[in-house]
Amino acid sequence: MPKPDAADLASLGLFERLGFKLAWFVNRRLKLLSSLYQRHLLGPIFRLFIDRLLQIRGLEHPMALPAGSPFLLVSNHRTFFDFFVLSTVLYQRGHVARRIYFPVRANFFYQTLPGLLLNAAIGAFAMFPPIFRERRKLGFNRFAIDEAAHLLSTKAAMVGVHPEGTRNKGADPYALLPAQPGVGRIAMRARVPVIPAFVLGMSNDLLAIFGRNWTGGAPIHVIFGPPIDLEDLYAQGDLPPVHARIANRMRDQIALLGEAERRWAADIE
Repeated sequence: MPKPDAADLASLGLFERLGFKLAWFVNRRLKLLSSLYQRHLLGPIFRLFIDRLLQIRGLEHPMALPAGSPFLLVSNHRTFFDFFVLSTVLYQRGHVARRIYFPVRANFFYQTLPGLLLNAAIGAFAMFPPIFRERRKLGFNRFAIDEAAHLLSTKAAMVGVHPEGTRNKGADPYALLPAQPGVGRIAMRARVPVIPAFVLGMSNDLLAIFGRNWTGGAPIHVIFGPPIDLEDLYAQGDLPPVHARIANRMRDQIALLGEAERRWAADIE
């Protein structure tokens, strides 16, 4: 079980350490309660915002996984709420129940009080573990990546990661950012099924989405792919260049789903 050493924790500020320790406690000691909160309260509430807009393809792929088996979910990253959409689809439409974790950039959710409160309120601290931008915190980030891999060794876990690493704000939603190798390290060390997904149509304006959901508007497309075959890359060894190749293959598979979504949208018009 990975654990941050004193030097890694010392690289964090006081507020960051408090936020991390609180999220650590909830995810290690109270995960059953937080999962019930997510599934039976947050999920139905979030459905009020998006359920009528959802158009879904490929849900049979995550549904085909053995009951309770852990898996890594990788997707594109356009909005703050991409994984809320995906987890709602998996829980509410596919009944793919898992204990969910979303490694997250820490600059909002662990470095500001509103972010920490939002993590608690809308995620029950599922946005965990945090990844920090500052170079002096690289040691902690290595722990966080290994913690994400460890979580996938537990029963009925799902870890959701964006290979792009940061939100893609470009005008073309199909032009993905370069993949970051950290997700390749998670996959290498966890060796669980990796399910790719592509989401388009969500926005950061939840009030506007709520209005669209009830008055009609552009749909939210969600498309899942089959598990990504990484065995040939796993055989090359647990090395940083291999982590990068794994991350690039994930990105390529997500991009292929994006092209499938583009054709799907064109057929509807």
